[in-house]
Amino acid sequence: DGLFDYFKNSYEIRDTSLYGQLFSSDFVFIFYDFDQAAQLQWDKGQEMASAYNLFRNVRQITLDWNFYVEQNIYADSAIVVRNFNLTIVENESTTYSGTGRARLKMRRAGEGEPWRIYYRFDDSDF
Repeated sequence: DGLFDYFKNSYEIRDTSLYGQLFSSDFVFIFYDFDQAAQLQWDKGQEMASAYNLFRNVRQITLDWNFYVEQNIYADSAIVVRNFNLTIVENESTTYSGTGRARLKMRRAGEGEPWRIYYRFDDSDF
């Protein structure tokens, strides 16, 4: 749960330095692009650039993690699928709201070390 709290906080205060600590250097983000009708992916650098642009161009972000769909947690690896609600306030007249499901694969160096996400599949209605 600590990782999800950290994720939520970094989104809501719109801080890429905190957000970047969630991911391993070999991170890959996969999502479906409805405009291109194709599944796309990018690496940590592209994820950080995207987050930076989002964070600096909106007024407010609210991220609520909901129930767990799947949890397979081991000593140094985990696969978690969790639903979320996301609201982005761009300006006084433009707000985007949606729901989704994130499939995360995580690992850590050892007991007591922080989890790092190395794979995220986003299944959302954005």
